[in-house]
Amino acid sequence: MYQFRIRRSAYEVNNNNTMMKIFLITLLIGIGIVALVQQSVPSTVKTRISDDEKTLSIQIEGNKNGHRIHFNQAFDVAGMSTLRKEVLKLQVFTSLGISLPLHEMPWLLCVVVGLAGLVTTLIIRNKVTSDFSGHLEYT
Repeated sequence: MYQFRIRRSAYEVNNNNTMMKIFLITLLIGIGIVALVQQSVPSTVKTRISDDEKTLSIQIEGNKNGHRIHFNQAFDVAGMSTLRKEVLKLQVFTSLGISLPLHEMPWLLCVVVGLAGLVTTLIIRNKVTSDFSGHLEYT
């Protein structure tokens, strides 16, 4: 009876370890960035954003680096796309020198989850490819 064995080279094993390291480093960098963004917004800044599809109302009150911030403005957003509204919010917060709260950036969560899914897919694809690209040996 014929038997075949798949022999994996040391390069393939090391390549899988490298991909896992890249995944973990990417994950840790992402977590670090999220933590930095949250720290950059002092707890003394309070925001209230409401959108009724016609008017976008932004209220920001608090202190940032010893400076009092008071912002209360409504914008006519009738017919504006969701992306344009997000850009408007970002412009308001940037002009005041503060970061947009994470809960106001659902697209950031989508990007992080998408990147994690892509990296995971690449790791799995690489593992499956390396499992079947081993050398066949007749014994």
